[in-house]
Amino acid sequence: MYNTTTYSITCYNSSSTTPAYSSITIYVNNNNYNLPPVINLYASPSYVNSGSSSYINWNPTNNPTYCTASNGSNYWSGSRSLYSSNFSTGALYNTTTYTMTCGNSAGSTTESVTVTVGNQNIPLQTSVSLTADRTDISYGESTIVRWYPLNATSCYASGGSNNWAGTKSIYSNSFNTGALSYSTTYTISCTNSSGTSDTKSVTVVVGNQQTNNQPTVNISTDETSIPFNGTTFVRWYTTNATSCYASGGSSGWSGTKSIGPASFYTGSLTTNKTYTITCTNSFGSASDSTRVSVRSEIQDNQRPTPTSLVLITSSVDRNQPIIPTIDNTRPKPGDEINYTVNYQNIGTGSITNLTLRMDLPYEVDYMFSTPNNPTKSGNTLIFNLGTLKANGQGTITIRVKVRDNILAGTNLNFPATLSYTDPSGFSQSVNANVSAQIWNEPTIVTEKDNNISLGALAFLGGANFFPNTLLGWLLIILFIVLLILAIKKAYYTPEITTISKKTTTTHN
Repeated sequence: MYNTTTYSITCYNSSSTTPAYSSITIYVNNNNYNLPPVINLYASPSYVNSGSSSYINWNPTNNPTYCTASNGSNYWSGSRSLYSSNFSTGALYNTTTYTMTCGNSAGSTTESVTVTVGNQNIPLQTSVSLTADRTDISYGESTIVRWYPLNATSCYASGGSNNWAGTKSIYSNSFNTGALSYSTTYTISCTNSSGTSDTKSVTVVVGNQQTNNQPTVNISTDETSIPFNGTTFVRWYTTNATSCYASGGSSGWSGTKSIGPASFYTGSLTTNKTYTITCTNSFGSASDSTRVSVRSEIQDNQRPTPTSLVLITSSVDRNQPIIPTIDNTRPKPGDEINYTVNYQNIGTGSITNLTLRMDLPYEVDYMFSTPNNPTKSGNTLIFNLGTLKANGQGTITIRVKVRDNILAGTNLNFPATLSYTDPSGFSQSVNANVSAQIWNEPTIVTEKDNNISLGALAFLGGANFFPNTLLGWLLIILFIVLLILAIKKAYYTPEITTISKKTTTTHN
């Protein structure tokens, strides 16, 4: 009951005409609808060890119309039940206060409760130091930047050169600046899970920073001495270069190279190798070399426990690895054509998700292919070829038929696109195209006066009876009309002459 209320009753019986009446009033003091809510917020327990949990309980009175939580942990903040309920704090590592506000038309009330956490872990402070082997260098020289993180869960670099910016190792490590032409500042910031962080910077000053248009190149290997059948990476950095050419080294090294920064996977080596690269521009050239020494082969009884390390790379900047051909470049309507695409992985690592898309021209109909498993949509064929190893190759052959109603001289284009994912996870594609033209039969015409009937007869001679041009059809129709008129004249004129002679005889 929330308001003061009066209850009344009237009673009758058969022996009296006067009814009996009575009433009673119940008075309600401190009407709850006129009071703000009481939340009754408490924690159970209110003291826990680090990593333990508690429950936050509440039992609102005075009919709240809303309850909202704030502060706390474990997604405590937000709307909460208007009735008696509880909430699990989850694991606690720090003393935490939970707050709730409930209200109605009479006003609002805010209550808080604190869960004290004992044996709280003191967060470890993150620190990082950053140094350079040489902080003063000459124009075009390089140096090594080194960092030493402590209590870090992540490190990120900014500024710098030679792709310095980005995620860095949380362990002590080093970085080659590459050739520098101006003073450069390298910065690194490290943090940990407790939220502490540290940032350090180092500047490498470059002397004699005058303009120098001559190219420079610096080449090195990750390891200068490797075991028999071992592998490593060759890396190079350039400045002011427009082109680079490699010589010596192992299989796949020689030839045109990127101006970098770039790297090359040597593959298994059994003999010492020297890798040389020469870079040029319009002002001159520069060369550099690095040598990889291969240690003697270990006999079977001397071999350590085997381990595995798979490193792969790929190259797509050499010759075009997709070549289409067609066996009839001047087909006629109704002819069948073999359309062939040869593809090859000319890189040094396997490529995946290999897909070949071949768009057939509208003027041909698809018959069959080898392999005979393409996904076909209209005149588009898609072959899913999977994975292709280094130096691997394959062939797709398609048989098509030229439609009968195609005009002479029509061009047929056969484009193809080879898409794949390289070993670094990047999507790549190459395109190729081959074309053909519908055969255009020459029209035979007399040299004297281009006589129409003789021109039409020329279409009737030879192996091809039917013409393939509009003029040819007009000539043959005209020839047929003339032929019909000639036949009609030959059959009917003699009969008329005979009747005339008989008529003359009758009159005599």
